[in-house]
Amino acid sequence: MRGLGEMESTRIGHKAATLVELSNAGFTTPPSEVVDADALSDWAAGSPAPQSVLERVDEIIARFGARTPLAVRSSAINEDGPDSSYAGMYTTTLGVVGKEQVIAAIESCLSSTLSARVQTYRGGKPPPMAVLVQPLLTPDVAGIAFTADPVSGDRVVRVSGVKGIADQVASGLVTPDEWEVRDGTASRLGEAGARALSRQQVLAVAEVAIAVEQHFGRPQDLEWALVDDEVIVLQARDITALPVPPKQALDGVNWEKDVAHCPEPITPFGAALYEGADIGPVAEMARTYGLIIDGMETRIIGGEVYVRIVPLIGSPDSSAKPPPALILGLAARLHPKLAKRMKAAKNAFESGLLEEWPRRWNEVERSRFVSRIEAFLDVDLAGLDDQALIDEYERIHELGREGSHIHFQLFIPYLVGLHQLCKFTEDKLGWSVEETLVMLQSPASDATKGLEAIRRRVAEEPRVRNSLAAMPSDPVGVLERTAPDLAAQLSAWLRREGWRTVSYDPGSPVVGERPGMVTRLLLRQTRENLHDRTEAIERARSLLKPEDLGEFDSLFAYASYVYPIREDNVVLTDNAPSGLMRRWLVEASRRLLERGLISRLDDGSFLEPNEIHRALVGEASDLQDVIARRKGEWAWTRAHPGPVRVGEASATPDVSRLPKAARMFNEAILWGIQHEYPANQGSSGEDGGLGGAAGSPGVYRGPARVIRGEADMSKLMDGEVMVCPVTTPAWSSLFAIAGAVVTDNGGVLSHAAIVAREHGIPAVLGTRSATQEIGDGDYVEVDGTNGVVAIIERRSVGTVG
Repeated sequence: MRGLGEMESTRIGHKAATLVELSNAGFTTPPSEVVDADALSDWAAGSPAPQSVLERVDEIIARFGARTPLAVRSSAINEDGPDSSYAGMYTTTLGVVGKEQVIAAIESCLSSTLSARVQTYRGGKPPPMAVLVQPLLTPDVAGIAFTADPVSGDRVVRVSGVKGIADQVASGLVTPDEWEVRDGTASRLGEAGARALSRQQVLAVAEVAIAVEQHFGRPQDLEWALVDDEVIVLQARDITALPVPPKQALDGVNWEKDVAHCPEPITPFGAALYEGADIGPVAEMARTYGLIIDGMETRIIGGEVYVRIVPLIGSPDSSAKPPPALILGLAARLHPKLAKRMKAAKNAFESGLLEEWPRRWNEVERSRFVSRIEAFLDVDLAGLDDQALIDEYERIHELGREGSHIHFQLFIPYLVGLHQLCKFTEDKLGWSVEETLVMLQSPASDATKGLEAIRRRVAEEPRVRNSLAAMPSDPVGVLERTAPDLAAQLSAWLRREGWRTVSYDPGSPVVGERPGMVTRLLLRQTRENLHDRTEAIERARSLLKPEDLGEFDSLFAYASYVYPIREDNVVLTDNAPSGLMRRWLVEASRRLLERGLISRLDDGSFLEPNEIHRALVGEASDLQDVIARRKGEWAWTRAHPGPVRVGEASATPDVSRLPKAARMFNEAILWGIQHEYPANQGSSGEDGGLGGAAGSPGVYRGPARVIRGEADMSKLMDGEVMVCPVTTPAWSSLFAIAGAVVTDNGGVLSHAAIVAREHGIPAVLGTRSATQEIGDGDYVEVDGTNGVVAIIERRSVGTVG
């Protein structure tokens, strides 16, 4: 690369251009040659190498020698840039000797631009590729250095090294010797890795790393090698998305983190849609049913969602205790605002809203939403011009607003039905809420039932099953080659269900963007449903006195009518519109990527909708700076999660002296909150077991798999115990794979409990610390009847317990 200028990155790639710049600045770098992108652009996949490439390889062999082992590394035009690193995505081949092997290694580099990982990372057509060729170093020690902690953002130098070549560190094949250099002092971190570095060597590497950072003016990620105690820089790139503290902060008190809906930080795109979306619908629900709240506030800090209740009287920042029941009952009749709510509650009850909204959903709104969702899916987004695409966003957003309104109007009938039945069985039978809810049935597993016919065929045909197991990342492609009729069925299912979000964040990938999870569903084994609802119903009737059967039948009929509506309406009024918004975001991001306004396809998730709209019509400012800052804030929040609560938990008001209708509605919602978001529930036993809510009965033993968020979903194997912070309705597909479920948060009315009961698998919820106490592979027993998780055998490394 001698003689090449520093501005040649469009020909030789960012990695090679960086080495040129560092060499010119006096840093020690390996001898290098490059086959530039212009030469390689004429090489079509599967065809012989062009003459220009053959001649360039001859020149390289002549320089380095025919028997010299070489390293052939990618240097794509977009690789190791300030906005995207592409770390580990392109192929590197080491120990290459001779012309034929060099040509094969270059072809392997080119082929890696077509991989699913690269296409998911970037989207669009393959990036131009140049290739670096260097003599293979035989270092004493090699490794990686960061000039800032990539997790916490702290300004220290992190040095990791191993004996031999650095690729072992980057690939994660070995545990390195890890050090931290802070204020000129080097300290070894832990004892897990083999001791490869001396303190003097660490300080020498840190000195070079800091000098590289000073040269570029930005924190750097270096690969280095030590040969005879000389530090050789193999490559350098900016640390992308270095954590930075969010600019916003919570003001006031009584905020609680909404881990039930958003256990992970949500993207800026999702935050812009989520923040404030439910304020109007919640306030309308409160006015309609006479609730003694004015509504709800939402704040999103670095992606973490916080909510608090706004009281009807007083300030949301007040720490005053609610008045005694008698005083509240008197105020409800005398205070104008409260008296108005009492009248609204009476009107809602007498006008039959408890029956009207469920009937309206089942007979009108449900089919209307299904039809509208189908119509949106029929729209060819790629065929719309930019303004039409923006108009489509507004239409999808309006669907989401309507869905939120309907969801909260249905929420009170759902809670009243369950509360009335559970209160009756507790009074008459002494049953717990968990025992009562087993009698009810929800359609939560309908999505996976749509795959059942395909799954049965896959199970019957070993060739198809083996092909899917061998290539889990492309289930449709595998079926097209082995069972075309099943491929058509799966494509139809993905069109219908594949755009369903797996969280409440439309900025995150949907089911259809997770092919490994789809393959897991197709390969899963059938398990026996451990629940017998008929037996539970018959048992209840047999224990009741004859004079109580009529009331039980009436309460059970209404609870059975409203219970399925909860999960059903969430899927259609929230998950589906969010999925449609995700579909829109993918198309808008594709356009921004093609125009060079963003570096990666998923960068669109770090923009707000109005910013994307302006970019589409040519009014964009520097989006890269905005994206980099928000990625940094997002990374900071993951490394420094905010408090679960700001201020003391508010006491629950005693509404027992309110007028009858208002008492019914307010008791139901307070009961629902208590059982969906229980406080101080988890416990640990002396034997290392965990306690929680008995969410779904039965006992199951199996290996655990910790699913901390969406990125881990494809790791869940058939029959494993899913251990997670919390789930949403869109996680229902995973319940078809799991043998049991354990969560940190939630109670018997949570989505996890509802879906687990529908799938007939045990669930223990609200353990508070399962994801910290249990590790991947630990063999556990989940007792969903008694709410206990026992760790039978520790098989993981590094778990707490």
